[in-house]
Amino acid sequence: MISYTRADSSNTKEIRKETWMTDMEDIIGHLPLDHILLPGTHDTGTWSISSSSSYAPDNSFLYKYQMGWPVSAISAAWASTQSKSISEQLEDGIRYLDIRLCKHEGQFYLCHGMLGPSWRSFLEPISEFTKKNPREIIIMDVNHYYAMNDKDHAFAIDELLSFLPRSILWKSNKPHISISDAMEAGERIFLIYHHPIAQEYDLFQSHAIKAPWADSSAVLPLQNFLRNSQKDCRSPEHKRSLFVTQFVRTPHASDFLWGLIPIYDSSIKHYAEELNPQAMSW
Repeated sequence: MISYTRADSSNTKEIRKETWMTDMEDIIGHLPLDHILLPGTHDTGTWSISSSSSYAPDNSFLYKYQMGWPVSAISAAWASTQSKSISEQLEDGIRYLDIRLCKHEGQFYLCHGMLGPSWRSFLEPISEFTKKNPREIIIMDVNHYYAMNDKDHAFAIDELLSFLPRSILWKSNKPHISISDAMEAGERIFLIYHHPIAQEYDLFQSHAIKAPWADSSAVLPLQNFLRNSQKDCRSPEHKRSLFVTQFVRTPHASDFLWGLIPIYDSSIKHYAEELNPQAMSW
């Protein structure tokens, strides 16, 4: 919990992480969603990945050959980008969810090289959170999908709607209403689905958001990328669309191979611990 005092008031107000949008409505309520900065997580649904997890279809080579330890341990160390469950992330104030979806043996999972939680087990806590906190707004960006055909997409969306009914989805014909107007209308989920079938369901499509990727393992290019992306998000081309700013390094093959040496910490966590101080200083 944090406290703040507005410049035009002597009253101090407390803000809780799990309800920060509700608590700050007097400040952000008049703004559209694309005018505020929302914290998000990269590869949101990867907290459950471990060395015993199955490989996912997005990792075509390992998915085909299903290689065991130590490859599975190294893969898991790089596939799991989050340590907290979706419930914990939302309670910590995360409001942008980066979702990668796949089909494996007839079931839907979140994935990043390996299988994360099932689609249903991911959606249920989000549904519970929105019921408990009806004025918090969450962006769900389903931006990658693997081993799925049109029928699979329809089934996945139908399953989502069974947990998150249309009544709480932000209306796609009114993308720029204010935060307060959306709260009053009960529109808690801004759902973006990057597949043509989204149009049939009247969902936001890929043009509603821009998420440029630096694709670099070096810090300086990442910093330059961030500077340029800040300019891009203000350009007429990207005006009135949501914009994802991310300071994420792309590992080299050699970073994975270091994991074969027991004394070397080859993991995305180690990568982040090296990078985060530089990101914060930037």
